[in-house]
Amino acid sequence: MAYRTKEQMEEETRLCKSLDIADVARYMGYSIFKKGNSTSYTFVKEREGLVLFNKTHTFKDFYSNVSGTVIDFVMHEKNMSFRDAVNFLLQYAGISNDQRVYRTEQVIDSFKKENSAKETPFVLPEKNDNYRRVYAYLTKSRMIDYDTVTSFVKSGLLYEEKEHHNAVFVARDKDGVARHAFLRGTLTDPNKRFRGDVSGSDKSYGFAREGSKDNELLVVFEAPIDLMSFVSLTKDKDTHLLALGMLDSAPIYKYIEEHPGVTDVGFVLDADEPGVKAMAKFYNEIQENGYFIRSVNVWDLLVENGVKDVNEFLVKKRSISQPEIKGKSI
Repeated sequence: MAYRTKEQMEEETRLCKSLDIADVARYMGYSIFKKGNSTSYTFVKEREGLVLFNKTHTFKDFYSNVSGTVIDFVMHEKNMSFRDAVNFLLQYAGISNDQRVYRTEQVIDSFKKENSAKETPFVLPEKNDNYRRVYAYLTKSRMIDYDTVTSFVKSGLLYEEKEHHNAVFVARDKDGVARHAFLRGTLTDPNKRFRGDVSGSDKSYGFAREGSKDNELLVVFEAPIDLMSFVSLTKDKDTHLLALGMLDSAPIYKYIEEHPGVTDVGFVLDADEPGVKAMAKFYNEIQENGYFIRSVNVWDLLVENGVKDVNEFLVKKRSISQPEIKGKSI
C-alpha cells in the first residue's frame, strides 16, 4: 500500500464518518426497521437494543452501553481495530486499498444511493486446500477434541477459508442450504482475534447441529465454539444444538419452526451479566410461546467453577483436574 500522509488519513476518516450508518449495517448483513413515524433513528432486527441514528451517522448499543460513529460501529460489531474498520468502510465505498482515490462527499452520496437498495448476495468464502490452521486452533488453543472437530467438518458445518485462514461456521436450514456463516480468526492472541459474519448472511439462522428426530430438547449457546465444546465434553449425539452468535432469540424460533418436534429449550449462555439477563428474558419469551424450559447441568458447572462460557470450562477442565459432568448427562 502506498504511503499516506496524516492529512490523507484524516480525510479517509472523515469520509468514513459521513457514510450512512444504516446502509453500512445492511451491507454487513443486518435488517433495518423503523418504529413509529420517526426518520431520525432506526433499529437492527438481529440485535436487540441496537439503535442507529440516521442524521448523525452514529449508533448506541443500549445492551452493552457502547456508542459512537460509523467507524466505532464497525469496530464494535466486527471486533476490528480502528484502521481495519476504516479500510473496511473504504472498500465498502469503492475506494481501493492499493490505489487510494480521495472522493468527495458528493461521490460517496452517489455511491450510497446506487447501492442502498441492492441486497448483498450471500456467498460462502472459498475453502482452503487444507484445514490445518482451524484444527490447530480448535484442538490446541480451544482444546476441543479432534473427533468432534472432524464430525463438524464432515457435516459441512465447518471449514477453513482460503484467504485469511479463518474458521467458517456454516448455519444451514432444514434442507441443508447455507444461510449464514460466522467467521472466527485462528490467531491465538485474543487481542488480534477476528470475529465477523459473511456479508449477506440471514441472521435469523444460527449455527446448529441437528438432533435426532425423536429428541424434543434444543440447547442454546451464544457461540459456535461453545456448542462444539459442549459436544466435546458430553459426547452428545442426539440433542438439538444451536449457537445464536448474538443475544437475540430470532434463531431459536427459526430453528423451532423448521423442527416442530422440539418442545423443550435449555440455555447455556455465557455466565456473565449480559448472558444471565438474556436467559431471563428468553425464559419468559419461550414459556409465553408455549414451550418448556429445561435446566442444563453444564450451565450450573460454569457458575460453580467461576468460568464465563463452555469453552472456558472445557479448557480449565482439561488443563487441571476438574469435577466430571455427572453421568455425562446434560
